[in-house]
Amino acid sequence: MLDSLSELDESLIRLMDSIVFLEKSTPLIELLRRFDLEERDFGKLLYLMEKIGQRVLLTEEKDGVIVHCSSRDAVDRYRQLRYPQTKVSLSEIATKIQQAVHNQKSKLVQISLANHAPLLVYVHNLIFLDEALSLICERCDDKSLQAFDTDKIVEICEVTTSSTGRYFPTYSPMEISKFITEIRALNGKEERLVIKILSSAEINLNPPFHYWVNPYVAINDRDERIWAASVELSGQLFEWLNSLRGYIEILAPQTVREELELYRKNKNTKIINYLKKVS
Repeated sequence: MLDSLSELDESLIRLMDSIVFLEKSTPLIELLRRFDLEERDFGKLLYLMEKIGQRVLLTEEKDGVIVHCSSRDAVDRYRQLRYPQTKVSLSEIATKIQQAVHNQKSKLVQISLANHAPLLVYVHNLIFLDEALSLICERCDDKSLQAFDTDKIVEICEVTTSSTGRYFPTYSPMEISKFITEIRALNGKEERLVIKILSSAEINLNPPFHYWVNPYVAINDRDERIWAASVELSGQLFEWLNSLRGYIEILAPQTVREELELYRKNKNTKIINYLKKVS
C-alpha cells in the first residue's frame, strides 16, 4: 500500500502511457527527464501498474536501466482499461432504422415526429451528425433529402413494398455524401483528417455510425500507410481516435492533434481515480 498518492498526477499518467506505448527500448533516465520525474516516482508507478496487471520489462545494462516495449497483448489490455470505448446504446427506433439501412428488399419506413403527421421515407443512412445519431433519408412525397435526429422520432414502423409498390431512390451515394458535407459545412465542424498507421495490426477504420467523405489509403515513399478522410469533429470522433492510441499518429490538421490531447487530459481524471482506488 502506498503511503501517499499526492504525486499521482498527470506527469505520472503520461509516463505510464509512454512506457506502455514505447516503440523501441529506451533508457529509463531519458523517460524520467522527459516528464521531469525522479526514480522514486517511477517506483511508485511500477507498483501501481502491477496492481492493474501491467508488468514492465526492464533490464540492467552498462548505461543504466532500459525500459523495453510491451507485448501486443499487454498494449491491448492497457488500451481497454485506459481508453474504453463507449458502445452506442441504440434506442428501439434507431435499431429499426439500422435494420432498414441493411434491408436489401425494402428501405421504406414510416416515421412520426412530435406534433407532425407521419412521413413515408426511404432510408439512406444512420450516422452521427452534429453530435446526434441521425437518420439520413428522402421523403417519398416530395423527394427531398432530410436529416432527422433519432431522439426526435417518436414512432417508426416498417413498410413493405407490397403495400406501397416498389420505390426507386432519387439520390445517388455521391449526392448523399454532398448533402452530408453541406450540413457539416454549415455547422463548421468538418476537417480533412490525415493519419499515419503505425501498427501492422488490423484496425477498424470504419467504426459504426461514423461517416467519412472521400476516404483513401495510400503508401508513401517510406512505405508508411497513410489514411485520410473528411470527418466531422465531435466527441464521438475523439473517442474513436483515442481508442487507437499507439496504432496511429495524426499528421494533420494540427488543431485536431491539440484537441485530442485536451480530450485525453480530461480523461486522465478517471484513470487517476481508478489507480487511487486499487492502491
